[in-house]
Amino acid sequence: MTGNPKPPITISELSQELNLSIGTISSVLSNQYKKRRIPEKTAQRVLETARKAGYIPNVTARRLRSLGSQSHPLTIAMITSLESPLVLIGETTKALQKISREEQFAHLNYITIVDLFNAGQLEKLPCLLNGNHFNAAIITNTIDEDDNFLLNTPPPTPTVLIGREISGYTSVSELSIATGQQAAEVLYNAHTKNFAFLRTNLITQATQKRMAGFIQKVESLTGNKPVEIVASGFSDRDGFEATDHFLKQGRKFDGLFTVMDSLVLGAYHAIKKNNLKIPTDVAVIGSGEHPTAPYIDPPLSAFMGSQFNMQDEAARLLFKQITGEITSPTQTMIPAIPALRESTRRGNLLNNEYSY
Repeated sequence: MTGNPKPPITISELSQELNLSIGTISSVLSNQYKKRRIPEKTAQRVLETARKAGYIPNVTARRLRSLGSQSHPLTIAMITSLESPLVLIGETTKALQKISREEQFAHLNYITIVDLFNAGQLEKLPCLLNGNHFNAAIITNTIDEDDNFLLNTPPPTPTVLIGREISGYTSVSELSIATGQQAAEVLYNAHTKNFAFLRTNLITQATQKRMAGFIQKVESLTGNKPVEIVASGFSDRDGFEATDHFLKQGRKFDGLFTVMDSLVLGAYHAIKKNNLKIPTDVAVIGSGEHPTAPYIDPPLSAFMGSQFNMQDEAARLLFKQITGEITSPTQTMIPAIPALRESTRRGNLLNNEYSY
């Protein structure tokens, strides 16, 4: 579902509203105001007004006349944290290639680059704000500190966010709270008594919402809170070490929701290492469709349509900004659908008769 777009606003309109020259507005929005010795207070007033008005920069449009030439391609940046799974970069690349073949975008000539940042330090990424390094960007896997930076300092290029909603930005998100709620219901129908969820120590906006939905639904179904297992990072090893440590303490669960799908393979190994069987002893459901989900032993129940559909929609929205079809922030929400496999085939789900 897509939010209703606001009326577009131009630099000229911002100039009139703020009683500042177009050159001043442009310098601020392209992060060149310090060179022109524009006061910080003025710059912040411009940025705040632009954000509230839903201004989307369109510096790329000035270059569209040369896009037919191989010597003048657009540069599209995929910006993500160093801690995020590498599969996200691959899927974003595939999505850009796929959507660029659609008839309305086939004339665009572009190259892609990858820019990585440490989680919480997006503001330190070189060239993010000057518009010289790339012409458009897809940003994902930010945490609260990064989201606050984006809220207060919009980049001067067309930008689409994946998995988070920030005022003034075009974004694509899953219905994360609903995903957490559905995960709880799947485990409950697998006759789970002791619920647990596995997360990382760094929490994104989407992770927060999945956790909130899961906790709320478990409490409403059972009257008890699920236990929390915290991994030190995003890797398979981190998922293994956190789950193994939890079980070696003598603590128990018989239903597990992995809030980040990059942790699930490690959790599987830890469960089996501790002489527990999936799903007989522990039912497991993942938050996203990990590429290996249908092929691990036993095949993993997970949510389809969360990450990969978001990548396609993000690419489409970015190209629409570049071509001028979108001129104001647009928010798109994509529901995630559980694919039930053997890892939850227990209790009422013995024959997978429970579905959405």
